[in-house]
This record gives sequence, structure tokens and C-alpha cells, in this order.
Amino acid sequence: GVRGYAGEIGHMTLLGQDGPLCGCGRRGCVEAICGVRAVLRKAKDSIPGDVLSQYGLVPERLTISQLATSPLGDHAEVQNLIDETGWSIGVLAANLVNLLNPEVIIFGGELVALGEPLLQVVRDEVKNRTLEELGGSVEIKISNMRGTAPLIGAYALALERIFTLDEWDGHGTYVVSRPATVRKSVV
Repeated sequence: GVRGYAGEIGHMTLLGQDGPLCGCGRRGCVEAICGVRAVLRKAKDSIPGDVLSQYGLVPERLTISQLATSPLGDHAEVQNLIDETGWSIGVLAANLVNLLNPEVIIFGGELVALGEPLLQVVRDEVKNRTLEELGGSVEIKISNMRGTAPLIGAYALALERIFTLDEWDGHGTYVVSRPATVRKSVV
């Protein structure tokens, strides 16, 4: 985007003025509804304190991974939370499928710890909320990249900047861009 903010789907509006307040100051953003902090806040509000203490968990230190792990993950409150989160993400994903018609949607981040139960709800919502030709053909899966994804992206961007191929002369000689002081050189 013009100012570097393209792809901020976390701040797309999912609910109107009745939605929860987001960190950006607006109401109803995806992040405020089904972001990690929102999911943990809902978990703290919906899971009885005695259930958490039964497993030695403190509400203030609750994590997504703990929600996904048995025995806590087997509780009805957690299952309802996963369904609600999956529904919200599914609505967002369906909108993106209808808009962009992607072949694959790959989820990453902390919420993927909720695993297949979350993903199945997302898949169902995408199928129910997209044009038949689109929703049935999009593959929805969890990224196998973990915490290193941002580092890999930064590394790839740096390499691309250093070794951008501007032109090929057709005789096996590549002309590449270099940082500002050296405009072009033959490699």
C-alpha cells in the first residue's frame, strides 16, 4: 500500500458500533473480536475460576496453548469459544475468498494452536458464506512455519533488495541493482 499498511485484515470491521473496542480506537475490528487478546479475555470471562484452579491455571496467565490442551480444551466453555472464534475468522475468510478468489488460505500465529477444531469451523463458514464455485475449491490450512516466519520474511526481503534482477541481456549476463551508491553492475 501507499503507506505500507496493506493487508491489515485485523482492522477490517466485522461488527458494527455494537462490537468490542479495538486497540486502534474503533469498534468491531476483527482483532477486537477474535484476536489472541480477545480470545483470552473471553476465556477468562467464560471459564469458571474453579475450573482453571483445578488445573493449576491462573486467569491472568492463561495462554492459547493451554486452551487447546486437554483437559481444559475438553470443557464446553472452551469448545464454545473455539466455535465462536472460528465463526468470526470464517466470516472474515469468506469475505476475502469472495473478494480475492485465492487458491489457498494459510493461517499462522498463536491461534493456530487451537488446531483442527478451529480450522473446521473456519472451513464450514467459508463454504457456507462464499459463492459455490469459490468456497468449495479454496484450501484452508495451518502454516507449518512457527516463530521464525517474520525473520525469514525479513531475510528474503533483504536478499531481494540486494539482488533484484533488473534485466537479462539474453546472453547469460544479468544486470542487477545494488544499493544507492552503485546503480547497475554486470554479474
